[in-house]
Amino acid sequence: MSEKTRFLHLFPHAEGYNNYLVAGVVWAGPCMPQWEDTLTFRNPDGHITVESSSYGESPFVWTYYKNVTEQFLFSHRGFADSVEEACAAALAYVPEVLTLEYLGFTFSLYGSRKPNGSINWEAYIDGDRCTFNGPFQHGTEPEYYGWDRCWSPGTEIFSFTRSSSFQGSNPTLRDAVIAAIDAPDLFSRACGRLIATLASPQGAEVVHGE
Repeated sequence: MSEKTRFLHLFPHAEGYNNYLVAGVVWAGPCMPQWEDTLTFRNPDGHITVESSSYGESPFVWTYYKNVTEQFLFSHRGFADSVEEACAAALAYVPEVLTLEYLGFTFSLYGSRKPNGSINWEAYIDGDRCTFNGPFQHGTEPEYYGWDRCWSPGTEIFSFTRSSSFQGSNPTLRDAVIAAIDAPDLFSRACGRLIATLASPQGAEVVHGE
């Protein structure tokens, strides 16, 4: 990882504390001069940051953040060859949004398109973050979407497994979203059946090895 490039000295100051004018738009600089050079633009839905990249893909990186809920942000990252290009691309960026209705509820998915054409979708269901990726295909096998859903009430249970979330794959994006929505309920029902089985005389024999 290389040292980040300083660039704020290239742009004129704008009215307000540590603000800078870049391509006709006022951006906020870092709160403290000794901090790394960063530009921030805030809007009602979230904010955008522009900074130099230390990963070698391009000189500058921009990140778009959207307030989805009070606890969660959707983010998308892009790269540019100049600060001006990064600022312009970030301001012009509009996330892909897909809505899906299920069981009388409407769910919104926010997509971040990848260079290979696949899209990483994010949704927040009952306060939990869900991700959906795809479509993917291996050889002649049918396309599928992978999904992952965190579940706050299951934190203790997941500590006994190799996973920290519900995971799966389905033929279509809609199927994947429905599977993620239904996962906690199906899991709870399975746990109920297991508890009932263990509480039965036959289950007690299995538990005690009789």
